[in-house]
Amino acid sequence: MSPERYTLSALQQPTRGFTLVELVMVIVLLGIVSAIVAPRFSSSDVFEERGAYDEVVAAARYAQKLAVANRCTVRLVLNANRFTITQSTAAGAVCNTGVDTLAVAHPGRCRSPAAGTNYDCNMPTGFTISLTAGTSPIVFDSLGRTTDLITRTVQVGSNTFDIVGASGFAQVP
Repeated sequence: MSPERYTLSALQQPTRGFTLVELVMVIVLLGIVSAIVAPRFSSSDVFEERGAYDEVVAAARYAQKLAVANRCTVRLVLNANRFTITQSTAAGAVCNTGVDTLAVAHPGRCRSPAAGTNYDCNMPTGFTISLTAGTSPIVFDSLGRTTDLITRTVQVGSNTFDIVGASGFAQVP
């Protein structure tokens, strides 16, 4: 038998894989892309706006339900950066109409409380409330309707909802 001859070209087989330079370049590019894109995913503005919107809708619904439950008028005041619920005081079984000054306790707590445990809440920084139809305050009667029967459109950030005057219902699109 003849001894096999090994040549340099026979020992060198094509190798598969990535070079160290290629791997380092990919890692650097991934780092640059993640540094640019990651802050866009972690922005909480969208969540803050939706939370503020949901809280104002809940306040409108709570005020309407409270008026029906207590059979007295309830006032929802919507300012640019604050919203408050007050109700009329009751003397026995009779409501003092036109005097909606009794503070309403918040059943939970405001995200940004303005005064203690009452339903007096500040809007988060950078978000405002505006009425595109009707005026504030919104007064609900003992049947849950608004006393002037005007349908109002409330805007919180870029979200809107309607308070239907004939029923008092806070209608979310």
